[in-house]
Amino acid sequence: MSVDVLIVNHNELARDIEDAYESGEPLFVWGRTGIGKSYTIRETATALAAKYDRKFTTSLSKIDGEHFFLLDRRLTYMNPTDILGVLYKDNGVSKWHYPDWLWKISKQREEEEGIEIRGIVALEELNLAPPLVQNAAYELVLDHRVQDLEIAEGVVFVAAGNVNEDRAFTYELPDPLKTRFTHVELAIPVFKHPTKREGWFYWATEKGVDGRITTFLSYREDMLFNYIEDARVFPTPRGWEKASKLMKGKPDETAWRAVAKACGTFAGEQFRQFMELTRKVNIEELLNDPKKFLELDVANKFAAIAAMTSAFSKVPELGEKLLKFAAHLFTGIYDGKLREYLTLLEEYTSTRDESTARALREMRGKERLPEFAVLVLTNMKAHDREITQKVVQESVYGNVLVDLLPFFT
Repeated sequence: MSVDVLIVNHNELARDIEDAYESGEPLFVWGRTGIGKSYTIRETATALAAKYDRKFTTSLSKIDGEHFFLLDRRLTYMNPTDILGVLYKDNGVSKWHYPDWLWKISKQREEEEGIEIRGIVALEELNLAPPLVQNAAYELVLDHRVQDLEIAEGVVFVAAGNVNEDRAFTYELPDPLKTRFTHVELAIPVFKHPTKREGWFYWATEKGVDGRITTFLSYREDMLFNYIEDARVFPTPRGWEKASKLMKGKPDETAWRAVAKACGTFAGEQFRQFMELTRKVNIEELLNDPKKFLELDVANKFAAIAAMTSAFSKVPELGEKLLKFAAHLFTGIYDGKLREYLTLLEEYTSTRDESTARALREMRGKERLPEFAVLVLTNMKAHDREITQKVVQESVYGNVLVDLLPFFT
């Protein structure tokens, strides 16, 4: 991680990209491979499209006065002429023939067609591009033009590049090009912030990443990003997202292969062992007697959550029982007194009496496990959002878990 560049998280990066667009100042986003640089650029561009009341597009053919575009230019695949264009002779006079994509985002096109162009050009892998390509990009970024072709004022350049730790055979940017950009470095995302609803876990839940993955990583947070030198593939946030897509509909016995392909065999083997633990879980016993959950070691606790919520994906009728189980974990009440707690909670909901609130706090047991209650809810949501929300709204146990809703909705 660099000491001379501002380190930001994903939310901060989104704000920085928006600032870059609004100010017209080019931004360079540094960061490790597979942690979400390109994804955040795209998400921010989508948000900017909504802000300017435009449709979002990544299509060159749809760059017009109605769309806000994100144009991905992978500079490692480009030649200098792909940026600058080529010279041709017209009646003995040399003239520039500009690339089509450059004309599409030009001020001259705006004037000719009477439109206002808005969007972001993402110069991906800029520091992987050979020096000649970087030099071609220099004029484009520095002067917002190439020769006589000016770039529209509503177009901003955001570059992205890997850091030296990725061993990606990067080229040093020339100082004049460096100083044309403002710079930030995207930090490797935390899996789950201890006190805020921040981290990859919540993003993954929102995007429907397989609950088996989020539960495994809740147990092994170190595996979210685990760089292995000389490995051809290693765990990254992008890799886990790919694994989730690959294992969709796959049984627990073979789901590990998706992880091995997307995150490497070491991660695949760790995931396989974890899934073996889930197959040993007696789901019915734990749901009927939640106190037995306390007797499990940490690995088996996470495996039990994975097994129960995976069963919910096949048998949605388990939703009420899982909510009751989560209520036990959240309150630390593992016997019939949970009913008394519910009655008292109903009273507090209608009266907001401080003495009732104090009585509720005093009823909560010492062996509370709210973090596992959150995991139950978020995994249920990942498996079936609609059914989970319906169960939470209709169940009496939904009231018990109201304090967890900011982490769940």
